[in-house]
Amino acid sequence: MKYLNELPEWFIQDKDNIGCTKEEIEEMEEFYGFSFPEAYRELLSVMGKKSPYVCYLQGFCYWNYKFIKGYSKEVLAGYEEDFGSVSQYEDSFIIIGMSDESIVLIKNNEGENPPVYLFNANGPGSEIVKTHDFFSDYVKVLVPGGVD
Repeated sequence: MKYLNELPEWFIQDKDNIGCTKEEIEEMEEFYGFSFPEAYRELLSVMGKKSPYVCYLQGFCYWNYKFIKGYSKEVLAGYEEDFGSVSQYEDSFIIIGMSDESIVLIKNNEGENPPVYLFNANGPGSEIVKTHDFFSDYVKVLVPGGVD
């Protein structure tokens, strides 16, 4: 692994992790219409179907990606979010997590280890804000006890 190499081995190799196959990742990319950043592909290959550490990140899970993308698009359109148009979202955002109407996302056009953004549904004026400069830094937050 190139981007997630700082994660503890026990986190990556947990017996309950189930990763996506190369073909499943390609299927997801075909659905989105673009290639995913490499750091995201790494995470999908390790725990894209199941993991005890990322169960709340429903969006990135292989079994749920189609629903989450459609639902998150409806949420963003409903709030008339002003970070960019829904069409811009359609062309570049990858939904990696969702809880109620809060959405964690990355963009496919910001490098192989892109920033992570959060849309918090707070009514009028809700906006997307950057939470981490790199996807790999965001994944470190998922590790119980943190990463040194």
